[in-house]
This record gives sequence, structure tokens and C-alpha cells, in this order.
Amino acid sequence: MWLGKKWHGIGFMAVSLGCVLVLMNFAIERAQVISAKILAGDVPLEYSAIYAQITQAPEGDAAQIATWITWLFVANWLSSIVTAYIAGSKIDASLKVDASKVSDK
Repeated sequence: MWLGKKWHGIGFMAVSLGCVLVLMNFAIERAQVISAKILAGDVPLEYSAIYAQITQAPEGDAAQIATWITWLFVANWLSSIVTAYIAGSKIDASLKVDASKVSDK
């Protein structure tokens, strides 16, 4: 957005925010399931037992969806860096051209 690409910046931020919200939703749901198991007495209130529950692979499609969302977040982040570099390079090139016109006069 600082380079004058307002809509690119808004798009990158929206995708990033969406990915973070989905991943946080998965984490909160998982924490609620584990805490319900602890309260029900299915999981003892011990570090090793809770850690085993946390490190277990999620059930169903949640693991695959979380993996795809994570890759989308990383790809969005990398593409925003490349886009910013290209936009910055174009601005630098135009500033050099403008500076050479001023020095020629």
C-alpha cells in the first residue's frame, strides 16, 4: 500500500487475515475438544497426557484443510514480497529517470 498499490495491498491483507482466522478457528475448536475430554475425565490432568492430545493429528479433513490454508498463507506472503519488490523497482527506475532529466538541464 505504501508503494501506491492500494488494492494489491488490501487483497494481500484480506487473504492473510482470512487464513489466520480459519487457522485460529481450527486451533480454538481443537482446544475446546481437548478441554472437554479433560473435564469429562477421558484425559488425565497431566502434562504428558495433554501433550499427547495436542500433538495428535486432527480427525477428518481438518488436517488437510489446515495444511492447504497454511500453504495459501505462505504463497500469499511470498507473492506480496515479490509484488512489492517489483513495484519498488519500477518506482526507483522512474525516480532515476526523473533525476537524470533534472541533472541534464
